[in-house]
Amino acid sequence: MYQSEPCHISTLAPLIGKDMRTQNLSWAGEAGAIISNPRDLALWIRAVFEKRVFPAKQLEEMTALVSNKTGLPVRDVTADDPGGFGLGLGRFYRKELGGAYWFYEGETLGFRTIFAYWPQYNLLITGSVNSRAPNGEDKFGPAVVGGAFTVLQQAHLLETADSPAAK
Repeated sequence: MYQSEPCHISTLAPLIGKDMRTQNLSWAGEAGAIISNPRDLALWIRAVFEKRVFPAKQLEEMTALVSNKTGLPVRDVTADDPGGFGLGLGRFYRKELGGAYWFYEGETLGFRTIFAYWPQYNLLITGSVNSRAPNGEDKFGPAVVGGAFTVLQQAHLLETADSPAAK
């Protein structure tokens, strides 16, 4: 995706199938700077949204959205304008996935990490893999976000803040 078309041989071809665990990822800046796991990511994301990392004003700026569709500021995502991006945070609306949720997937050579957070359900799902699927074959995001959410929903394990059981 980072090369001009037509590209018959990727510039990354020498790395395909190679073990990237010992590679220094400092070239990727912030993306390569974290040494962590999905549990730590979950603790971090909860702390961010619970205003334990940034002052409320900074979190408000971070979560101010621009529409992926129009490029204009939006108050929130909707069924008509389902994608938005803040400062390092995506926000999507999918009715079948409980409405609006925060999301991000980061990637470097050989590694991907993802989170999806539904404040209305107090639900945070994280995941990491040490691979990258060929273009058009990536099932990681849909499995972590859609698959996990759907399993929890079908098992009746999701309650919103205003559901009778939560009161």
